Amino acid sequence: MFSIYKTVHPPTAIEHAVWAHFLSPLKNSLILSSANHLYVYRVTSHPSKFECLHTFVLWGNICSITPCRLNPSAILSKDALFLSFMDAKLSLIEFDSAIQDLKTLSMHYFEDELAKEGQWFNFSPPIVRVDPDMRCACMLIYNSKLVIIPFFSQLDREIITNDTIPNTT
Repeated sequence: MFSIYKTVHPPTAIEHAVWAHFLSPLKNSLILSSANHLYVYRVTSHPSKFECLHTFVLWGNICSITPCRLNPSAILSKDALFLSFMDAKLSLIEFDSAIQDLKTLSMHYFEDELAKEGQWFNFSPPIVRVDPDMRCACMLIYNSKLVIIPFFSQLDREIITNDTIPNTT
């Protein structure tokens, strides 16, 4: 049976920190995670200080944060974030300026009995890395399995569609 879980106090230790163009394509934001909380900060120059702009409470403890730009050819595009969670879970999120909240772009779940290879507990958290050319992301799960998540541009989608759909004329 599941027991009831309630956070009495918000977490106080910072576990992950990344810089990304998360809120705006022109300004960098400092993104911090603390257990299941995600904080977005802006650094002001006069006087030099941190300003917390957004705090988001998530439904799981964050194991890693990796920023990526899904459309690297566009100059004014914001970054998205890969958030990994225990048991081979991965979410791709971005900030939606219209609603001032997070928008989930994709969710992936790679937990499988065959992939676990008999492990009862996953003692090392999943690790996510993004290709420098922004072509794909790679996630290490269960200490020995790699999961590749390709990024497709509109041109890639057109090429795949033209190659797979037979011409009827």
